Amino acid sequence: MKSYLIAPLSVAVLASCASTMPGNSSAEQQCVNFARNEGLKVVRVDGVDAAGSTVRLRLEDSLGRGFNATCASATAGQARWMQPLPSNVVRG
Repeated sequence: MKSYLIAPLSVAVLASCASTMPGNSSAEQQCVNFARNEGLKVVRVDGVDAAGSTVRLRLEDSLGRGFNATCASATAGQARWMQPLPSNVVRG
């Protein structure tokens, strides 16, 4: 590979990594990632509150059963469920 191509390529790779860091994500993206990491399928985002820290989601478990959940996103990039998920949820 030519050396004049390496620098721009490395900058692009680093920029894409930085954009996926939790501190740089919107509350919506943090909550979507949180749900996926929990083994749940995100069907849709139903809304984000005016402050931009609470996200309403429609989710499915690994058996395809749908349910609603609300996720809160903190400035430190730590998302959490606002209420417990249904007790019969099967994570994938």
